[in-house]
Amino acid sequence: MIKKIIKKIIYRERASSESYINYLRKRGVQIGEHCTFHAPRTINIDVTQPFLIKIGNNVEFTGNIVVLCHDLAWSVFKNKTGEIIASNKSVEIGDNVFIGMHTVILRGVHVGNNVIIGAGSIITKDIPDNCVVAGNPAKVIMKLDDYYNKRKKNYISDAKEMVYKYYERFGSIPPKEIFRDYFPLFYDISNHMPSEYQKILNWGGSREKSLSVIAEQRKYSNYECFIEDTLKDRL
Repeated sequence: MIKKIIKKIIYRERASSESYINYLRKRGVQIGEHCTFHAPRTINIDVTQPFLIKIGNNVEFTGNIVVLCHDLAWSVFKNKTGEIIASNKSVEIGDNVFIGMHTVILRGVHVGNNVIIGAGSIITKDIPDNCVVAGNPAKVIMKLDDYYNKRKKNYISDAKEMVYKYYERFGSIPPKEIFRDYFPLFYDISNHMPSEYQKILNWGGSREKSLSVIAEQRKYSNYECFIEDTLKDRL
């Protein structure tokens, strides 16, 4: 409790995702539900004209992200010609968007729904719905459905790779806790669910949707069977 109070005093509106969202809303930024700012102290949402920024529902901001609705490029024109030619434009981010680390979203950009933005992207133009973008300047690299199929194909092998690397590094079986993102592989959801699994299940307010399909992801009767199958040739 004391640490939380100190954190609020030091970091003020950026002390947590919730406090930063409340601050932005009070300033005039339109923000939907179930949004998360994972590293609010490193995120800069332009509030010079906050009414120009609209953020939808279920948007994940990682860290070191900048969203701009203006610039000071007019200063160059002013120094050259004396004219002040400003250009402030709105920014809209749709629903169900993931924004990777070190992303910059420039003024005048509209990001569609169901979009994944790769780390280090510079968003200079509109992004359509249902796609994955990355780069500087960012470009569409694949459709969201194609990326979904790729991730689904590699889901088990990625989990097994974690087991291999942990075993190689520490010479022991990894604790179940580090596989919280992979619990559908080995956990019977009809049992009492640990809080770390509940958090993932409830993420984004889509608990019921997950419950309707998550049982299909289960490939092992329990965690021990998953480990045994993964390390059967190494133990």
